[in-house]
Amino acid sequence: MRLMRYNPLNDFSGNFGELMENVLRTSTHNETSFLPAVDIIKNEKDIELSMVAPGMEKSDFTIDVKDNTLTISGERKLNKELNFTKVESQYGSFKRSFKLSDDIEKDNINATYENGILRLVLPLNIKKLEKAIIKIK
Repeated sequence: MRLMRYNPLNDFSGNFGELMENVLRTSTHNETSFLPAVDIIKNEKDIELSMVAPGMEKSDFTIDVKDNTLTISGERKLNKELNFTKVESQYGSFKRSFKLSDDIEKDNINATYENGILRLVLPLNIKKLEKAIIKIK
């Protein structure tokens, strides 16, 4: 048994649906349409931001913090020297911005890029709450 992606356009005479899908995909494909997905996890001591950006190099990213805004930008380039039969993945420039709260230690943000995932760790400034017992008068 072979699994195939369902395309309702294929219900029309044979490969007409695949032809239409290719025309639609090619005409709407724009090299500036790349928008990497981001997952954010908040822990007790930090916030982890993971951006899915396969096929890029560390040097393809620019990360900066200005006025409590973290901005990650870059470009995933399509190698036009290769003779692609079909291109389904996205390429192009992108820019993602995130508002930072005041409890993030902006000077201690750490970034790594491994296996197509850009990972930023934003440490939180943990203020210790002193325990106090209040007597009722």
